[in-house]
Formats: sequence, structure tokens, C-alpha cells
Amino acid sequence: MPTHDLLSSPAGDDLRRQSCAGACGRDTPKLTREEITKHLASVPQWKVDAELTRLSRRLVAKNFKEAISFFNHVMEIAEAEGHHPDLHLTNYRDVQVGISTHAIKGLSIYDFILAAKIDAAPVECSPKWLAAQEQELRGGHQHQTPESTQSSDKQTLVEAEIATTSAQCI
Repeated sequence: MPTHDLLSSPAGDDLRRQSCAGACGRDTPKLTREEITKHLASVPQWKVDAELTRLSRRLVAKNFKEAISFFNHVMEIAEAEGHHPDLHLTNYRDVQVGISTHAIKGLSIYDFILAAKIDAAPVECSPKWLAAQEQELRGGHQHQTPESTQSSDKQTLVEAEIATTSAQCI
């Protein structure tokens, strides 16, 4: 069964070894633009909004049951970490996960830790969606970062995203 799996990502592994331990509060340090850019490399399927306050990830599960199973895995992770994402399901299998540290109205290291742990949760994705994702990446779509990526790095970035997407959710 094809699954969503980032366990081979060394940077993701570093984040997964850490814990939120329910430590989010008003005194949690807000990440800088540079720190956000650095951590995005560890969770390449996640995007950050223009205000640098929220991470989000989208996928299309194979079916409704698989989407709900993924949500249950995410719930277990969130409860263990004491840091809870927003989960949205539309069209019976379109999954959207959003993460932010509400207490600081921004992003903290805990958001990236949770994202990396969610990336290790199994989910069987729609083969059509995966094929479309790979086609989009081959067509020149770049991973969103807070800063522009140099065009000379574009091909390498696209190839890395294709490999990561295939490993995560086939």
C-alpha cells in the first residue's frame, strides 16, 4: 500500500526527535523569516502564508476512509505533543492541515516539529492527485518559501520536490 512517509528525510528526522511537550505559550519565541526558511527545507510539502503566521499542507486521500484514518493519526500525534493543528476535509477526501502557534500569532519551532511528525503519518493518496502533483512540479512549480529562490536552483528544487512528493504520498 502506498503511504505518506518522510522518514528518510534527515532534516525531518531532526525535528521529529524533538517534542512540543505542550510548551506553547505567550513567551514562546516567534521564528524570524530566516529561521522559517531554514525549517521549511525540513518539511518541503508545507507552505507558509504571506504573513508568516501559518503553515499549511494539502493532499488528496485515496478515499474518505483513508482521509479519516489520516486525521486519526494526526489526532494521536497532536495529543501526544500538546499542539493541535486545524484539520479540514472537503469533497470527502481533500485534506488540508494548518498549523500555527496561536498564543504568539505566528510560527514557532513547535509548528515545524508538529509538521514533521505529521509528515510521518501514513496516508494512501489518490494516484491521480499524485500524478498531477508530479506534473505540476515538472512544469516549473517551485516550493513556496518566504524568500525567492534563485532560478539557477529551480531545476534541482523541482527534482527534489518530485522525489519528496513521491516518497510521501503515492
